[in-house]
Amino acid sequence: MTQLKENTFFGEQDRYRLIKPLGQGGFSEVWLADDTKADLTVAIKVYAPGRGLDEDGVNLFRMEFARMFNLNHTNLLRPTHYDVFEKMPYLIMPYCKYGSCSKQSGKIDEDTAWKVLHDVASGLAYLHAQNRPVIHQDIKPDNILMSNSCSFLITDFGISSNARNTLRLSFHQPGTGAGTMAYMAPERFSKENMPIMAGDIWSLGASLFELMTGQLPFGQHGGLFLKGGAEIPAISGVWSSKLKKTVYGCMHEKPWKRPKAHEIEKLAKRHVKKEMGHETVTTRWKSATLLTIMFLILCIGVFIGHFLIQPKPQTNPMLLECIALIELGDSLYDENDKKTWTKTEEKYQKAKDLIDKHSLPLPSLERRIRQIRKKKEDAIHTGIETAKEFFSEKPLTQGSIRRGLGTLEIEVFVIDSLHREARELYNQYKKMTN
Repeated sequence: MTQLKENTFFGEQDRYRLIKPLGQGGFSEVWLADDTKADLTVAIKVYAPGRGLDEDGVNLFRMEFARMFNLNHTNLLRPTHYDVFEKMPYLIMPYCKYGSCSKQSGKIDEDTAWKVLHDVASGLAYLHAQNRPVIHQDIKPDNILMSNSCSFLITDFGISSNARNTLRLSFHQPGTGAGTMAYMAPERFSKENMPIMAGDIWSLGASLFELMTGQLPFGQHGGLFLKGGAEIPAISGVWSSKLKKTVYGCMHEKPWKRPKAHEIEKLAKRHVKKEMGHETVTTRWKSATLLTIMFLILCIGVFIGHFLIQPKPQTNPMLLECIALIELGDSLYDENDKKTWTKTEEKYQKAKDLIDKHSLPLPSLERRIRQIRKKKEDAIHTGIETAKEFFSEKPLTQGSIRRGLGTLEIEVFVIDSLHREARELYNQYKKMTN
């Protein structure tokens, strides 16, 4: 049987010349190779190298890869060819010259972190949305490649637990389950350790934690420590609170409390403003053009509105100030960012005070103000109830208390720092922390 070495040939009719190894897993090797027939540089992934599989194993892999080839998404590294050589299944894939994300551990910036989150979540959302959902089971920096166009691609997907077990038996290794322990979710260490979609989300969170800090959150033990009562370590470095909150959310101990892949994709999309550290000229041009158009429309609207509402030659400064306050409130408001709610409400309230005081001919803002206050009240109530759930856990641990306090700080005090019930609850349990 052919042994994989540099400058040797692989495949029927010696089609592929192996140049150098790119990576090695427990049951496979990836090589940079020349496709002598197509005159291309490719990556070739060989399963059970130097050993091969029996006929049943080869047939199983053939069925697995037939399913894989029907998966097509921008953020999946899709194989271009499948075959078997000397009982060794292999895949031909595009060569990504930048390699995997593992090389960037501890070196990425915020923009790149959001880009990784967006691209990987987008690929996972596609896999999870299949009629028969595809659960990756081994999301980690080694399996996230950077394409030549600087997008991030998921690789090593579509291989079922049955196929992994077949490889494990071929190598006479004990059944440790699919995946890499350092990136396994807490539920994978329970009696019923069936892979679920939320497990991929936990692995994505652990991968981002490593890329941002240069350290694995729980060393090589993965979610086992979290299941045992440990807390998620703080993310070191200068990162936005929204990014850290997203990563912490992905790594929540409870699977049902983790965001879905499509939710992460939608959230990250709002933050992906740059491509690998620099804004593209096209993006800057579009942004500048859009702002210019919006400014012109705003000026025309204010100009026309002024003459329709008050056709006198002189300008009412109170009216202009009121219009400016309303527009400023509209521009600040972001439904998904609770920090903006109070600021927007303040601008609307000031505008309403001017309307009432000077009898200005503008429609009432009471409905807008009521809507924001209702959202704030609902969010505060949800935050308090969530915190109470943490505080009611038996036994009550320091971890539960800190999570409850964290919920009050993030979900409640951000919206209304003077909320009496929230502050009393916070002060009551703050005294119990070390």
